Amino acid sequence: MPKKIGAIVLAAGKSQRMGRPKILLPVQGIAMIHRVLQALKQANIQDIAIVLGHEYQNAVLYLNLLEEARTADILINRTYEQGMATSLQIGALAIAADWDGFFVLLADMPWITAKVILAEAAAFETACDNAIVIPQYQGKRGHPVLFSSQYALELHKLEGDQGARSLIQKYANNIVWFTTDSESICIDIDTEDQLRTWNQIKSL
Repeated sequence: MPKKIGAIVLAAGKSQRMGRPKILLPVQGIAMIHRVLQALKQANIQDIAIVLGHEYQNAVLYLNLLEEARTADILINRTYEQGMATSLQIGALAIAADWDGFFVLLADMPWITAKVILAEAAAFETACDNAIVIPQYQGKRGHPVLFSSQYALELHKLEGDQGARSLIQKYANNIVWFTTDSESICIDIDTEDQLRTWNQIKSL
């Protein structure tokens, strides 16, 4: 039986470098977070948790209109200013007992494709039960990262603004590197200049 994989989408940050909430800003006419959810659905990832925080009310209203978010668990991180780890802690609460693994995706990485997600899932399928699958493009590490559900408890105990980096370092021997030709795994959008640039590019 294929391994069951869910996803946690992190979308709680303040978007300080952008100067305004960014997850609802359009890239090629589609909101960043919507593009991420589309990629997940196209890859047949059905179990999704979305962690919101800063100015979450508008995001909730928007997500309620999306078919891709219809069955998602929408979680609110009210301590998001304490760092990304707080969003991972909350996201870990949504990890179901029957999940074998889970992706951690960032809502400001709108170029992630279903092809990459499916390829990572395939790598996880044949890996050991405690695998952490990390994509890399031209030697550069990217996102999303796919964790075995064995790390759910430790994810819930993370602290600070380093995300899951400490967890990955602790279990470096369990990493399965997945090499892709898709630059999408390295592209996030943090500033208005980046947003303008990527809105002028039709595809990668």
